[in-house]
Amino acid sequence: MKHSGKNQLTISYIIVLLLITMPLLATTAWSGPNENKFESSASKQDNLNIENFPVYKTTHNNSGCPENSYCKKNLGKKRSRWVNFVTTLRGSSKFVTRKIEAFRAKHGIPIDVWYIEKENREKIIHWNSICQSHSTKNNKVYVAEIISKNLKKIKTPGIHFEKCLLIHNKKILKFPIPRGQIPLYIDGNRPVFISNIGNHYFGLRVSSKGALNVVPIKFPIKPPVTVDCPEKIKNKLNLSIDGKKVFLHPHCKKIYNGKNKKFEIAMFMRACI
Repeated sequence: MKHSGKNQLTISYIIVLLLITMPLLATTAWSGPNENKFESSASKQDNLNIENFPVYKTTHNNSGCPENSYCKKNLGKKRSRWVNFVTTLRGSSKFVTRKIEAFRAKHGIPIDVWYIEKENREKIIHWNSICQSHSTKNNKVYVAEIISKNLKKIKTPGIHFEKCLLIHNKKILKFPIPRGQIPLYIDGNRPVFISNIGNHYFGLRVSSKGALNVVPIKFPIKPPVTVDCPEKIKNKLNLSIDGKKVFLHPHCKKIYNGKNKKFEIAMFMRACI
């Protein structure tokens, strides 16, 4: 009974995660005597779209392929190592996080990306985008998944990570990030995203050079908050990828940095999803 309050709080976080998209989650972990100092008065928190919530599914005619995806049998076989690993995960959150990080370092893990149609389409696990502008005759853009150890430059034609900008210590840092995701918090000079496998939740920490680590989640004192994009970064990311129109407009948030105990502004690009 000693930890019942903490357990109830953890359950509450998970319930929130199931109801909203991954970027905005519950509060507390870094809260302390100075927590009120960092409350944002800029704007209201976002209403999030449940369609963005990442759930790894395995139901497909080809074993190992994610549900409803365009995925050939040979791609499913390659992905089966991950699926089989996932089904064996048991234990505490800390233990599971260590296991996933070890798997990532050795084999890679699924990462959400954009795919601009090329001649190699049969070699890519992908889905049709729900954005109408992505399905026109001259603008074929798909959402896709790759297995990768990091978010460094991918040699596979047509595969692209999203980009985000972070204003950190008056410098503008640029990061490759998983498609359609927003960090839960900043860890020093690295954004941390949240992902899940079944009932297991873990963080994905990304460096500006694309290095990736699976880390335990730390809940910030405040979730990310939408703000106006500063002029100095507003036009520094493109609406297009590889000559195809992917995004509609930039979108900025103030995100809590657990190391310097401040909110920092990050900019992302918004498609229709």
